[in-house]
Amino acid sequence: MRLIKEMLRTILKLLFHMDIDSPTEDLLKNEEKESWKRLLDMIHRGNINEAENLVFSAHGANVCMNMARGKVIYRNGAFLTLDLDRIKAEVRQYALPLIFQ
Repeated sequence: MRLIKEMLRTILKLLFHMDIDSPTEDLLKNEEKESWKRLLDMIHRGNINEAENLVFSAHGANVCMNMARGKVIYRNGAFLTLDLDRIKAEVRQYALPLIFQ
């Protein structure tokens, strides 16, 4: 249980700059708050394996935000730092002709 709690504490510190002992839940959406509370309840009830399985069962589709060097680059399905139209145009102009020569 201690390992899970420390792992979650580390994730919160790294991603949200929050301390598990005094989390700032304003950063989390209602659904995220409920998930967080559910996970903590599982840990406090002693359901460590279930909590660990939940933490490690996440996959790419669960990603709602991504940061690099302190800057949000992806949030809620939108790439905030990429010009997707420009990228698509470059792929059509350069990559596709090379692939289909």
